[in-house]
Amino acid sequence: MSRESHDAFHQWRKELNELMFSHSPFLKQFNQIDSKTYLGGAIPVKYKELMGLSLAVGSRCDQCVRYHTKMCVETGASLQEMVEAIDIAIITAGSWSFPQARLAFECMRDLGVVPPAAAPDGER
Repeated sequence: MSRESHDAFHQWRKELNELMFSHSPFLKQFNQIDSKTYLGGAIPVKYKELMGLSLAVGSRCDQCVRYHTKMCVETGASLQEMVEAIDIAIITAGSWSFPQARLAFECMRDLGVVPPAAAPDGER
């Protein structure tokens, strides 16, 4: 997924949220609570987003992985911080969350955070 695709995803998400919120006061209120939860407080925003990424991978939520990966980048999380958040997800959730770990690495690669892997010796 390219950076443009990530931007398109966030625009798509915004448009559908607006549609949902116009029809469901409950969903609008839930989103407001969610948004307030991720504001800075005793735990800085970057660390909340890293927790969000870990939980997204562990709960196998593709849209959540895409969202929290981008938010980690925007809040200044380092590659190593994101990798460790993903590692925690795999340790706690198990191998069934490996596909979301792949998705998170794809997002990080496409957002320019992680370079493509070097080919193993003798392979191209």
